[in-house]
Amino acid sequence: MPANSALWYNIARVDPVTGNYDWIKYLYPFPQSLGNQTVYRLIPVEDGSGDMLALIQDTPRTCLCRIEPFAGYTKWYVDQVITPAGVDTVTFGYDNVSHIIVAAMQVVSSPAYELRGIDPADGSTVWSRSFPVYPAGNGIDSVCVYGSQCIVCMSQVSSITEIRSIDTATGADIWTTTAAGIIRVEAIDSTGNWINNSGGTVQLRSGTTGAAISTAPYTALTMHFGPGGYCGVGSASPVPAVWATGGTGLTKSWNLTAPLGATFFTPLSCCSDSSSNYYFGCTTFSTSSPSFVTFFKTGPSGSVIWAKRYGAAGSQGIYGIAIADDGYLWIAGSTTR
Repeated sequence: MPANSALWYNIARVDPVTGNYDWIKYLYPFPQSLGNQTVYRLIPVEDGSGDMLALIQDTPRTCLCRIEPFAGYTKWYVDQVITPAGVDTVTFGYDNVSHIIVAAMQVVSSPAYELRGIDPADGSTVWSRSFPVYPAGNGIDSVCVYGSQCIVCMSQVSSITEIRSIDTATGADIWTTTAAGIIRVEAIDSTGNWINNSGGTVQLRSGTTGAAISTAPYTALTMHFGPGGYCGVGSASPVPAVWATGGTGLTKSWNLTAPLGATFFTPLSCCSDSSSNYYFGCTTFSTSSPSFVTFFKTGPSGSVIWAKRYGAAGSQGIYGIAIADDGYLWIAGSTTR
């Protein structure tokens, strides 16, 4: 057992109707860990299994794993997904067909940007590409996938980002372009158009050229693409707003008010289901007590359907929230035990 001060990661499967736990796991499966694990990305495996992919920062490495839905057991994991140790930035996306896309910047023995296609059946590498490091850049800032297209953003210098559209089956470029600023892809839709977050603005961009279609003044953005289109949480003021795209523009729908006395710590986590219900997760910090997590469900207009809060003797954090293809809600984060 690790020391009580160790930061474990937790992952839970939640009934979307009631908000009650189906199960919750405090997992510590990886060898030679220093005891500082955080799940910071969840993506469903859309093959009818109800499984979830989780990216885990397990100091000093990063691990990718596939988790089954009935008891939360790990089917496989890839320890230190991007080598060598000392990974600075890692993110990933899943193409809903056959490949997981993993991106990182290596910062130790052989600095390079690396992109990999990984088989979700067993975690094996299907293809791999390396990219040169730009001395003033931040690395691979984001990866977003829909169907067979992967949008990758790599910052070259402080004011320029290289944007690549990559074929998920082969890793080959479909198109490339550059844009001003540090750009992060937040969501990509079925047409190939995508949303990016950059320096206090949100842009809807073309999936065939990368050109901006429309811009809106939102910050602290969390995005999701679901059956009803784009939805997300942004802030044009201190009050977070839930918004969606309409046609070629970006339209705010309603202001978000957290229940159960929670306060927002950005970035929030959000997702939606096929009935246009929204699910949100946020971490609340206090100067006099440990942090706690609040997650809640609203209807399409923002009315709260249920809300839950959890916290224990140690500090809690929520970093991922997603709907599996069997309709269940998953939440993930970290806890000090």
